[in-house]
Amino acid sequence: MGKITTKSHKPFFIHRYSVRSTSEGEWKFPGDKHAKRIEEIGVELAKKVFGAKYADLKYLSGHNCMNAVVVLATKQGEPILHIGEPMGHLSIEPICERLGNPIYSLPFDPKTFSVDLKVAKKLSHIPFKMIYLDATRFLFPHPVRELREIFPESLMCYDGSQVMGLIAGGEFQDPLSEGADMLVGSTHKSFPGPQKAMLLTNKRELWETISERAFPVALPNHHLHHVAALTVTLAETVEFGKEYAQQIIKNSITLAQSLYNEGIKIEGKARGFTKSHQVWVDLEGIDASHAIDILKEAGIHANSVKLPSTNQIGLRLGTNEITRLGMKEKELNTIGKMMADALLERRNPQEINRDSRALAHQYCEIKYCFPENSDIGRALINVLE
Repeated sequence: MGKITTKSHKPFFIHRYSVRSTSEGEWKFPGDKHAKRIEEIGVELAKKVFGAKYADLKYLSGHNCMNAVVVLATKQGEPILHIGEPMGHLSIEPICERLGNPIYSLPFDPKTFSVDLKVAKKLSHIPFKMIYLDATRFLFPHPVRELREIFPESLMCYDGSQVMGLIAGGEFQDPLSEGADMLVGSTHKSFPGPQKAMLLTNKRELWETISERAFPVALPNHHLHHVAALTVTLAETVEFGKEYAQQIIKNSITLAQSLYNEGIKIEGKARGFTKSHQVWVDLEGIDASHAIDILKEAGIHANSVKLPSTNQIGLRLGTNEITRLGMKEKELNTIGKMMADALLERRNPQEINRDSRALAHQYCEIKYCFPENSDIGRALINVLE
């Protein structure tokens, strides 16, 4: 988060409850009118950023939002279709099992690097209450329009936790205009905010079904300091979101190409490697634990996961954080070479570590945010204080 965003972590916000009556819309604790106004500003910004008629910033996390959506928008026994692991999220199946909702999964299509539409068509006879698109491994946009044609009567919830920042910047896809009924997701991955989540929709009935009933079922208190931080991040997204999203994608493609040129197998090559913040590395027999350890020794942090395209453990790399610190194509090309040197054991990890630290020390200031000494920066600080 930016420097101004962190100023939202004040005792007033941290220690203040946010309990309110949904029927009257009245906040119940003295002094909450200030927090209420900040949240109202955040809601209007979210609607502007994502092109939605309704926005809710109350959810504590992507998982909390997922729970609320499934609990409040479905009834026991109604079937749900989601994206199967390892592309999909591991949480929705146990949630549905606990609630008594039959759960079906869409497999990964290795040709398109997305969900398998042929399987979707074979499942079209099932009256799914909800299609929940919950990808955690996410290189390319979902075929939302095609899925809407296959399942015209089902609620479609697009979980954009991984790609909210790219959607906000207009550089990935626009789920709500393509056929999704809801856009939900956490706000601390490609979207550079606090650990929280949002729900956005253009449908009043869904808003009433979920957000107007979330308190007290899922949200007795929604952490006002994070609402304030999210509001500032949304304001910064209006100003810098497009440029930030564009650079994330450029950096991802550059990193993928650099690694590939250095002899590392990168998934998705036929489609240009990636259109998101993620890059998938096929380790081709290199032990994943060894890869993580040797990269860490070289001063580079990586994440090992099962890749949908190989069904084997590989690396899932993300470029959003280093982009936020100001790195661009030149630096990502250098990082790719350093990673390849470490993975292929072409250089001593300690030697690479010196180079990676020297590079990192040049990029310690968060970009794509309002400077504290700018007019809008001072105005936001005054609101938060």
